[in-house]
Amino acid sequence: DDFYTDIDNVRSSGIPKFVEIRNAIKREKNVKVLFAGHTGSGKSTELNRLVSDIINDYEVVKFSVKDTNDPYSLQYEDLLIASVNKILECINKKENFSMEKLDSSILQDFDNWFYSTEKIKEVISGTEVTNELGVDAKLSFLSIFSVFNKLSLKLKLSGSEKIIYKQDIQKNFTQLLNITKKLLADIERLLKKNIILIIEDLDKIDTSKAKEIFIENYVIISEIPLTTIYTVPIFLMHTTEMSSLNGNVYNNILLPMIKTRTKKKYDDKYDEGINKIKELVSKRMSIDLFDKEEDLIYLIVKTGGVLRDLFKVIVNASESAVYNERDKIHYNDIRYYLDNVKSS
Repeated sequence: DDFYTDIDNVRSSGIPKFVEIRNAIKREKNVKVLFAGHTGSGKSTELNRLVSDIINDYEVVKFSVKDTNDPYSLQYEDLLIASVNKILECINKKENFSMEKLDSSILQDFDNWFYSTEKIKEVISGTEVTNELGVDAKLSFLSIFSVFNKLSLKLKLSGSEKIIYKQDIQKNFTQLLNITKKLLADIERLLKKNIILIIEDLDKIDTSKAKEIFIENYVIISEIPLTTIYTVPIFLMHTTEMSSLNGNVYNNILLPMIKTRTKKKYDDKYDEGINKIKELVSKRMSIDLFDKEEDLIYLIVKTGGVLRDLFKVIVNASESAVYNERDKIHYNDIRYYLDNVKSS
């Protein structure tokens, strides 16, 4: 990647965080990793490094909750449905994997669950599914995939219909969870690999929703039979309740910012960190576009290693320079938008 910059040695940490996550998932099966860091700190980059490192040893399924759910009404059952759907979607694309080789008793279990839930029964008997399966079709694993896909789409909707679906799922959630355990264990048996699930963008959900899912319903999250890495809001790591769950239910890993100051004195600049951020910026734009290089250094220090804020100011300052018919970014452009970032 032309934009990649190795910044491991300028973070306030020991080993790279992707290595720390890899070690956690190797130590324990079905571990739940909560991965947090400020927006723009490089969480996605670390997860991409992790995937590259483990892809030959595990079946990795990675998705963003923004693509599968409504983040504003997210609950634990949404995560389970979306996870199962994405795993089935993934294995259905594998040329050397046949879903029909899975344990047939799981089909009967799903059949019983589907038809014990009134609203979900409508999804199965509804026109859009019966057209695919046939009016008198019996469940197959491909049809289960179809139903989960339809159900996942229903749960992404807003309004009263989604609430009814969720209530239907919650009534028989324990049954669904137990069947899912059997299904996933059998998938892993046929794959001859453990599944690693990575769910991104949970760090962008509402504060109360994050606490509801990961603290109030930690027992249910811990029961989901998968090694899972969740990106979560950074505030969650610092709550009183989470301190007792870390190490017992979750393995919490925090991605630190790039250091721009030393610990000795607030005004002491950490040159190694500043130079790494300069390198990172230089791969995306010409440093010569700044009127003075010390203006860029000033901006790097003031944004404290928060890359999202750094680039937000650079973009806005660039637009200001263009509007004022200047060919370089001046200190005043930076100062104005830096103050806006601090107040936002």
